[in-house]
Amino acid sequence: MTDKFNPEEWAIKDYENWQLQLHSGGQYPHIGRCCAWALRDDATDIFSINRDEREELHEIVVPEWGEVRRILFGDFWPNAMVFGNKDRHLHYHLVPRDFSVVVYGGITFEDPDPYGGYSSKKYDLQVPRKTLLSIRDLFKENMS
Repeated sequence: MTDKFNPEEWAIKDYENWQLQLHSGGQYPHIGRCCAWALRDDATDIFSINRDEREELHEIVVPEWGEVRRILFGDFWPNAMVFGNKDRHLHYHLVPRDFSVVVYGGITFEDPDPYGGYSSKKYDLQVPRKTLLSIRDLFKENMS
């Protein structure tokens, strides 16, 4: 997440153990990149995940994110990562890797290396706030 990140502003859906959020700082070039944030305050890292969180994440949250992402922007290869280097709280980065170009809001989203490893490299293009909110709202409207 970015500095001054407001999770409620970017929230897409609340689950029992997780909140799915649009990753406001990392949409380019990965349109539909989201974050699953553990709702339990003392969930600090991957070692603290419990059975209920793990099952809900893998059986409900990630599949719903993937289904909606495919509906909105086409087929992709899902990447899920846990870092915790900056935000010391249990959360998963859900990053779509696209093999085709996606054009949305006048922006061309093209994964520079969909077969390569993910990089948190900062790109020059900043997606406008209006477009970010539109992407968030599309997810909200399409979540079950």
